[in-house]
Amino acid sequence: MYNTGLVSISFRSLTPEQIIDYMLEAGLRYVEWGSDVHAKKDDIESLNKIAALQQEKGIICSSYGTYFHLGQDPLSELPDYIAAAKILGTNILRLWCGNKKSTDYTEEEKKTFFEECRAAARIAEEYGVIFCMECHNNTYTNTKESAFELMQAVDSKHFRMYWQP
Repeated sequence: MYNTGLVSISFRSLTPEQIIDYMLEAGLRYVEWGSDVHAKKDDIESLNKIAALQQEKGIICSSYGTYFHLGQDPLSELPDYIAAAKILGTNILRLWCGNKKSTDYTEEEKKTFFEECRAAARIAEEYGVIFCMECHNNTYTNTKESAFELMQAVDSKHFRMYWQP
């Protein structure tokens, strides 16, 4: 059995309240809130309002879609994203895996990037969360082969891939 839901970024022009109302109309219970518009990591008041709405309406936050880019943004920002995710009731955070496709990395850049990903995995383990990458153009995980290579290199149950057809 699958749990059905949506990602809020598909509805950037709607408020969280509107998204939840439409979810209920459609019979959906799960949402990934995006940190870019609906659930900004540093807007604790809004995060708490969303969490209260979820509880009131029976909605579950399946993950937190961050716009954190590994290899670009400082790892010191991750605890703020983790705190936001926990307010929303999830321990799964989606991260962007770099800012260029895998074939554009030099061997030295790849080595440095993989070490940063391992460091991120250690942060996830420390906080009891899971960081998930997605297959996406212009990121290191732009192919199944590069995604698999990265997962093997990091080798952590706290650093995973989303499955995408």
